[in-house]
Order: sequence, then structure tokens, then C-alpha cells
Amino acid sequence: MESFLDYDYHNTMLETSSESTAAELILNPNLSVRLELSTTAKNGTADTHRLGVAQHPELARFLVAAALQGELNQSLTALALPLFHQLLELKILIPRPNSASPVFFGSGPLLDFLPKHGSTTEPCAADELVLNETLCLQGTELPPLLAGRVSAGLPLSSESSAWAWVENPGSRILFPFALSKAQLEALEAIVSNRCPASSLDRDIREYFRGAGILVSKNYFLTKSERWAAAVKNGRAELLADGFVVLREVLTPLQIAALRSYCRDLRSEGYFELDREQVVNMRSYMQNEPFMSFIHQRLLGVIRDLTASDLIPSYSFLTTYDSGAVLERHIDRDQCAWNVSLFIDSQPEVSLADSWPIYFDVGGKVSGVRLAMGDAVLYRGTEVPHWRNALPAGQLATVLLGHYVPQSFEGALD
Repeated sequence: MESFLDYDYHNTMLETSSESTAAELILNPNLSVRLELSTTAKNGTADTHRLGVAQHPELARFLVAAALQGELNQSLTALALPLFHQLLELKILIPRPNSASPVFFGSGPLLDFLPKHGSTTEPCAADELVLNETLCLQGTELPPLLAGRVSAGLPLSSESSAWAWVENPGSRILFPFALSKAQLEALEAIVSNRCPASSLDRDIREYFRGAGILVSKNYFLTKSERWAAAVKNGRAELLADGFVVLREVLTPLQIAALRSYCRDLRSEGYFELDREQVVNMRSYMQNEPFMSFIHQRLLGVIRDLTASDLIPSYSFLTTYDSGAVLERHIDRDQCAWNVSLFIDSQPEVSLADSWPIYFDVGGKVSGVRLAMGDAVLYRGTEVPHWRNALPAGQLATVLLGHYVPQSFEGALD
């Protein structure tokens, strides 16, 4: 790769190379080679280690060979005992049952993860339901209508017969819902006008309503007006208070899908243990693909609220353990604006008992409690914020989305 070489110098050397010039070349005496290891294990946490090759030559040889082969290329009994212990300690060698399985969005049932508190689907007679005009069906390939709006690399489950994509006209969150074979056949019948929504199986109809596939006739007007008012009021709150709370950013079925997905990622060991800020009391995934997609879809609303030309910097999906304390702090430059979206509480608690985040704006301290699916927006680099100890027996999962001005010149991660 040319990225780390001076291009003109490199090509000049190639063009003028000869035995005499080659004889003058030496290996850079200051060369230092490091290996970065990343491992996951079921019911554990992801780990990253950086090792100097010169300090660990036998380990380096083993790792390079294993990475190239993709499997063990020698008998473990032939390994020197110190190397064997090192491989176990770094979780490079693990018991077969501990091997993490791939996790895909939409691969599990959602009913068990529907929130018991908070909003419900607005009542509407079955014969008054209509198809969401933003509906887009996806089979095995991403349809052209979604090109440029949805990354082709999202980890969607292949177990689904199809995916129904719908967009919330207020929050502008575009979201996929998995369809079983029966659900797909029912939806195709409605799309082709072969049957009305009122004749659908009740469970299928309720799923379509929860997903926003079937909506009331005034759905778009109601949602748009509600969010327009929320944005207008939110701008004023942001100026007055230094933060603004956004209620019901996610629908109950979206919350259920994200709760299920995050728990699967955590149980399979894809979260990395925090060793810097909330030491050993929270784990995280930075720029997890599906969460980064949600982060990017929120950009429009964040721009409206801040009246600023922002871009996403990075997303940070994190689960706090019981007793975790987030000390009072302000954030680094990559977090000029933060949105904290509450994804999951284990066990579920009411809004009145949810884990508060505190803000200090001009000496005035305010505590904010969020229900699952709610979010709070604030200036991360200017407003001190913190959380006191998470109550015993609770876990809390939060998606932190960070944004910076478009003129920002630093690294985005």
C-alpha cells in the first residue's frame, strides 16, 4: 500500500534500482512491529491486546500462522508450556462451547422484549388501516429504493423470508422488520389489493400495526405535526436548559427488536470491557454496524434541534452493570453534541424509577429520567454530566450517538 510511503520517493527508487543502490539499503534499525489481537468468547467480553513481536517471538509466529491458516496448524501437545498458558490467558485458545456465534438483527422473537411501561399503539379500527406509504420490501438483495439510505453490510438475519422497511415521518428513523413466510404472504395480498387489512389474522395485523406497516389514515399528519412541535419546543428548551428530552424516539416494537439484539451481542461476548472510564463496570461496542445506522438516521432531527450543520462522529453502545458510576465529566472534541438513547433496562423499571443522568448548566443541576425508547440531547463538550450508582440488581443499555460540526478536522472515532 502506498498510504504510508512517499509516493514519488518510492517510484524513484524503483526506477533507479540496481545492484549498487540495492546494496546500500538496510533494514530500518528503528523498526518496531506490533500485533493487535481481538478475541470474543460466549458469556464473556471482547478483548483487545497489542503485543510487540520482538518481546513475544514464539507467540507472534503462532498467531501469524494461525491467522493465515484460519485454524490450528500444529498439535497443541507440541507447544511449549509457557506459550500454551499464554494462549489460554489471552483467550486465543478457548473451549469449543465458548466459541461466540455470529449475531444477526431480527433473528429472535420480539414479544418477550416488548416494554411493559410507556407508549402503546394508538387505537384504530381494522377497516380504517392503510399501508404505510414509505413501505419498502426487501428480499435477498437491497432494493434500489433503499440504495444510499441503507448500508448493504447491515447484519440482518437470513432466517427471515423478507424485510419490511418503514420510515417514521417524525423522527425519520428508517427501520427494518423481519417477516415470516405467513407475514410476507399476507402483506403481498394487501399490496396487491387481494384482501383488506381487516381480514388478516389478528396476530399478523397487530404485528403490522406495531411495525408501522399498517397505519391510520391520519398517521403521517399526526406524526409530522407532533414532531414539528417537539422540535420547535426542543430548540427553546435547548437554549434555556442546555439539554432537551425526546420522548418516544423509538416505537415499542423497535425497542423490542433492539433489546433482543443487544442482549444477544452481549451474551455472545461481543461487548468489550471498559478499562478506562467506568472501569470494569460497563462494557461496550464502538461503531456496531446496526447501532451506527440508527445513529446516522437520527442526524436529521439532531440538525433540526441544534440548527447546526452536523455530521456523525461515532456511536457507542454500552451496558452498565449494577453499581456502575459515571463520574462528572465533559467529553472530548468528537462529542460536541451527544444523544443518549435508552435501549434496555434489566429488569424493566418504570419511568419514575429509571436511572437518571444529571446535567450542570450554569450551576443549575437537573436530573433526567428516560423510559426505553426515549433520548436526551446535550452539548457533550460544554455541559458537565454524570450518573450516580446504578441500583443493585439492574443493568442499563444505552446508545450514545456523537456528532460534530461539518467543519471538524479531527479523527471521528
